[in-house]
Amino acid sequence: MPRTPTPQPLEERDVDTLNPAELRELLNHYKEQANAQPTKAEQVKTERRRGIKRERDEELEAMLATSTSKRVNNRPFRDGEIVELD
Repeated sequence: MPRTPTPQPLEERDVDTLNPAELRELLNHYKEQANAQPTKAEQVKTERRRGIKRERDEELEAMLATSTSKRVNNRPFRDGEIVELD
């Protein structure tokens, strides 16, 4: 007995040829896809958050770089010679 051909996906079929159950299934599929994808506003928010985080990271790195260099520069100079003051 030969196999029946695989049915064509609902997305590729003509909407007028779908029965009510297939239309509901197709509608549910599209709703799931719409809910899974972030909206433009959500995408912008995450991009802004990422940008802020990068800026904070860069600021922190700059602060650490300057604070360590200051610490080295503020150490008293020691050349091994002791000078006594009277």
